[in-house]
Amino acid sequence: MALGHMIKESQPRSGILGTPSAAATRRASATGRQYRISRGGSTAVVTELAATLRSFEVDGVRLSETFADDEVPPYAAGITLAPWANRIEDGRWTLDGTVQQLDITEPSLNNAIHGLLRHTGYELLDTAEDRVVLEAAVFPQQGYPFLVRHRVEYTIDDDGGLRVRQSLTNDSSRPAPFVLGAHPYLRPGDVETGELTLTLAETAAGPRAGGRYGMGNRSDALTRRRGISARAPPGAQPAHVEPSPLAFRRPD
Repeated sequence: MALGHMIKESQPRSGILGTPSAAATRRASATGRQYRISRGGSTAVVTELAATLRSFEVDGVRLSETFADDEVPPYAAGITLAPWANRIEDGRWTLDGTVQQLDITEPSLNNAIHGLLRHTGYELLDTAEDRVVLEAAVFPQQGYPFLVRHRVEYTIDDDGGLRVRQSLTNDSSRPAPFVLGAHPYLRPGDVETGELTLTLAETAAGPRAGGRYGMGNRSDALTRRRGISARAPPGAQPAHVEPSPLAFRRPD
């Protein structure tokens, strides 16, 4: 077939796309390809989109929340986070004295949230019955001028537990700051939360400072109980929580 004929056939046309049947597409789910791994009584499903943990069960007991085929992860349930986790206030941070401006992806609070791969499909690098390895690239862009590759490996161990390993490879010509994270929504099977008791060891841990690059991390819901503002800016200082029904702490 002549090259000109090939190009002619590939030119775009306007119109409205119908809904394909499952048999007509390799991606019948809104989160792309689904990778099921298992070992013994443990089973996990990982998605192409954002290398998301869609489900994890042990002996039929659900240990993570899931979502429907036609949904993207609600509230970022199960996604992996790179090259930063949580929020960057106003999408601004400092790189070697120069202010960088990221796109605002949480408009209601004017933050850049959960990195740059939340809506990216990951490439399959390796798979086995009990293991899957996925990777995606972040290309240089506004607010993050680096070329990096994020790799995520899910493995079910001998004891049936799920192990998740993340790494970031810098293909740029200079050091690239990063923070990696995960966003699983855990659940204790079908037990009602009212029947559970949560206790946490008292610690002084709080948000870490941004350091040289100013891309700090923050704690999760606990920081809100410690008095940090609803925007949860990186580097905010924790406040001590007085005893209350919301302070799930116990003395060491």
